Parts: sequence; structure tokens; C-alpha cells
Amino acid sequence: MKEVFCTEDNEHRQLWQWWDSNYSNRGNEWEREAKVAIFDENKELLLSEECGIRIQGGGSRGKLPKSVGCYARETYGGSRKFTCDLFESGIKLHKFVFFSGGDDNIFKLRDYVVNMMCQELAFSTMDFIPCAVFLDGEYWGLYYITENYNSDYISDHFLVKKDNVIMMKNWEMAEGREEDSELFKEMREFITGNDMKIEKNYEKACELIDMESYIDYYATQIYIARWNDWPSSNWAAWRTRENDGSTYGDCKWRWMMFDVNPRSISSDQEEVDTLSVILQSDEMFHSLYLNDTFRAKFAERILYIGNEIFSPDRCEEFLYEWETKMREPVSISNRRFYNDRKEEEFNAYVEEIRRFFYGRYEVVWNSLANNVVDG
Repeated sequence: MKEVFCTEDNEHRQLWQWWDSNYSNRGNEWEREAKVAIFDENKELLLSEECGIRIQGGGSRGKLPKSVGCYARETYGGSRKFTCDLFESGIKLHKFVFFSGGDDNIFKLRDYVVNMMCQELAFSTMDFIPCAVFLDGEYWGLYYITENYNSDYISDHFLVKKDNVIMMKNWEMAEGREEDSELFKEMREFITGNDMKIEKNYEKACELIDMESYIDYYATQIYIARWNDWPSSNWAAWRTRENDGSTYGDCKWRWMMFDVNPRSISSDQEEVDTLSVILQSDEMFHSLYLNDTFRAKFAERILYIGNEIFSPDRCEEFLYEWETKMREPVSISNRRFYNDRKEEEFNAYVEEIRRFFYGRYEVVWNSLANNVVDG
């Protein structure tokens, strides 16, 4: 059994959501058997199975409502895969999550907008399905059914063997053997310890990481003005341990998007030169940015992301559809947990995100011009 407690020297101790609690505990012994039933919008039953459930998340465990992970296991339902292809992707899941929105728990949009709008880019994203959750028959609020990053996700999406998967998450080994963490450490040490302006060093770096994945991931995070809780945390990357000859089984590190916090994509972050912040705080990114090829590709991709992925017109259409569909469910969910529909706040929240995307491109353009790196 793994119990989580905040110590006096823990930087999170001052934040109430990290205080000692029953819901902070993790691991198999805190899993509980349950039955989950999922209906589609026409009230047709899609799935009804025994499974294991656990509270999911970091600091968001202390907020309402809480995310819940659902695990298919042979001990519960006779299989380690759920029988329903929830996302109509040809994949039957070992685990899915009823996601409450994380730190964006009141309006639940930021993770959704980034994951759904960035699916064509070269890093991992999750699928989201909005749903209403009932717990023992009691209405429990608006959630999303989402995928979960683990060896099953990587095996299913990238067609590699799950026992060949290594995944690092927040500087810890999430999938694989403990000694596999040395592979991540060695990659970082090579890139940070060698001059990436020298082409043979940069070529070696491209053998260690999927540079398209890394660039798209960093360009997206920087474009959405993510910096205060990232890249120091809330990141994940994976590779195969051995080269299996397949497209993605080449032992290169690839990146995974998750946990977009409420300060990203907000009007008070629109003018922030996030590129400068990350160049100062991320030693590996700074080292790669010294290389002319990397820098040119990064500029090309972040401008593509601004022009195509997060163009004002595309974002306007996306936000209009989300707002139309989710306004009432969000209001009902907030009334359930906060005794307040928060309708005025909802309008201000959506408008804040809309303004961010209308103004962000020019800021990023100027940032590229202003951040001339001196090696």
C-alpha cells in the first residue's frame, strides 16, 4: 500500500488540495470493485461491466468533482480489456478515466480544446467524450470519458509490444523497469552536455528523440502560454526499449500532452513571452535551440500551429460548438457542487479563451524575432 503524505519541507504543504487525506492514497490496495454502465446519447447501453476504480490525479484530487480511473481486470470481469470500443478507434481499452477537468474543474475546457484540436500533430493526445456521471444513482456532475497514458495506450496506438514500452512521467518511471530511467537520463545528458551547433551532435540527438514530436510538443505548449507548472512537471515521454524494426519501435523518445492547467490559454498570459521563459528554464530545449536547423523547424511549426491549428476562425468554430453543447451541462454540474450555475463566469471564461487565440499569434511572431540565442 502506498500512502501519500505531505511533509513540512514539501513545497505543496501550503496548498490545501495537497493536505493529507484518504483520497490522496494511491496503488492497487486503494482500488475498489465497482460496476460501470455507459449509455450513448440515445440511451442505448454501450457497456456494463465489473471493474476496478480509483481516484485519479495530482492536486486535483482535492477538488470537486474528482476524476476516477476505471480498470478492466480478469479478477473482476474476466478480461483485462473492456468489451466496448468506446472511442470507435478499433481499440478496446484496459483503462479509461472519468475526467473531471483537473485543475480546470469548474468549466472543463482547456484540456479538451488542446487535445481535440491538436490530434494531427506529432505528439500523443487523448480522445474525450462528454458525459454525465451518476454514482450509485446520484447525479455526480459533468465529466469527460478519456483515454489514459500507459503501456496499453502506447501499444494500441503505436503498434509496439507493451512489454517493450518505457514511459517517463514527471521525472519518474511510469512504465518499464527502474533501470530504464537511465536511458532518459543519458539522452538528456548528451543533449545538454554537447554543443548542438555542431551538426554531428545534432544528428545524434535526432537519433535519440523523434524531433518532430519534440518540436510540435514544445511549440504547442509555448503557443498556449504554458509555463508555470511545465516543463518542470506535467510532462510524459515514451520510447521502446529495443528496436523492433517498426515505425515507432525505433527507440526514439516521443512526447505526450496532458494536464493543461487553468493559467494556460488565458488573457493574462496572452502577452507572455513563453519562449523566453522556457529558454531560461529548460536546459535541454535551450541546447537544441542553438542549432540552426532546429530553430528554423521550430519557428515553422509554431507559426503553422498559430495559422492552422489555433487560427482564430478555427478556434471560433470550435468554441461556438462547445459553448452551444456544454453551457447547460456545465451549469447543472456547477449547481450540483457549488450551488451556483456560474453562468456569468462561464461567459467570461469562454470569452477569455477566445481573446487569447485572437491575440496570441502576433505575440509569438514577435517572440521568435526577439529570442536570438547567443551560444
